[in-house]
Amino acid sequence: MKKILLITDIHGNLPALEAVFDAVKLEEFEAILCNGDMIYGASPNQCLQVLKEKEAIMIAGNIETNVIRLYAKLCPPEWYQCEQYAYTRHIAKILSHENLLEIYKLSETLIIEDLLPGSIQMVHGSPDDQNEWISPLKKDGRFEEILENCEHDYLISGHTHHQWDQKHAGVWAINAGSVGLPLDGKAEAQYTIISYEEHQPDSVEVHHHAVPYDTQQSIQNFYDQGFDVNNPFIKHVFYLLKTGIKREDFFITHYFNLAETQSGKKFDQLSNEERNKYWHLADQSYDWKL
Repeated sequence: MKKILLITDIHGNLPALEAVFDAVKLEEFEAILCNGDMIYGASPNQCLQVLKEKEAIMIAGNIETNVIRLYAKLCPPEWYQCEQYAYTRHIAKILSHENLLEIYKLSETLIIEDLLPGSIQMVHGSPDDQNEWISPLKKDGRFEEILENCEHDYLISGHTHHQWDQKHAGVWAINAGSVGLPLDGKAEAQYTIISYEEHQPDSVEVHHHAVPYDTQQSIQNFYDQGFDVNNPFIKHVFYLLKTGIKREDFFITHYFNLAETQSGKKFDQLSNEERNKYWHLADQSYDWKL
């Protein structure tokens, strides 16, 4: 019986990544596949170093792409001037030059022919867009459309921070959830194992797993790495690390509504100075106890 370890969306959470590797016997695996978003958290350099040491096969997630574009001065002006993007700027700042080059070289998709009984396509979001959120739970027909157009036997993705797998149109779509920031209401590091007998397509099995880890150490790492822990995004990350529940969208809605109501303008008409002003006002007026 052969095995492949699937991990994704680590988000710079070193204690969670180490917990996954402590929970498995790496010598049993033919390969480790990592579907992007390795770096958006307190310990991006350390996580990348561990993945390189374990010889993980990695692709770029939308976070890696954003950081490279930011570093290369390819983003809109607000990315460099607005408080809303301060978290991303700090990630780009603390990444080593070596690791910036490493993530710059990553592909957005990989085709692997020699691991499973059948071909694998690795993507972060969807084959068409790193940022696309696909799931069999969405009933808009998009999930089925993607699999019907897929030319491979397995489509392995990330980005949703939920574990799932489903077959459609002869394609087995698999998502390992999130090592560092799962969204299922549990503060546990998620990973997935594919097991199979060589050259026997009917022998393939997918098993989803989750393991507890030291979430307090993950939070402490933000302090140790010099992050502004009063940043609203980091406040939400702390809540997510503790609970496995995302509240960030509620704050962003509050921010947009406050900015438009008080300014009398559409949000895209605001200057960067105005956006920063309302960002701080939104932080002060938001009900953080919810």
